[in-house]
Amino acid sequence: MAVVFISPKKRQRKFFGLAIIIFLLVLAGVALLILLSRPKTPAQELVFHKPKVNLSMEIFDSDRFKNLQLFTEMKIQFAYIGTTQENQVVSGVVDAVSKEEAEGILRDRGFIAVKAEMVKTGRENPFTPY
Repeated sequence: MAVVFISPKKRQRKFFGLAIIIFLLVLAGVALLILLSRPKTPAQELVFHKPKVNLSMEIFDSDRFKNLQLFTEMKIQFAYIGTTQENQVVSGVVDAVSKEEAEGILRDRGFIAVKAEMVKTGRENPFTPY
């Protein structure tokens, strides 16, 4: 029977130590290759190719363009309090583009004294549940 002077644990410890040293050397070599490499110099020549763009203004002469209609103005809600000719106080909401137009609409309906204020839409905190 052969006499072995190195125990299996020492042999295993030497093997793992050697493997770790080789791994660290390979890792250091790769790191040096990456860190010491220099970027390639770009070409110094800049070239600009002028694009060929043709703008056609014929659309402005077409009937479809000439017959376009303007957008209507967005109406805002106004809360009003008004008195009728019979001295009744009436309140409600009217839609108009401006405060002056809202008061004009209400006077056309027969109100004598009119007070209109824009209605605040939305909520203070939009993330609170209803």
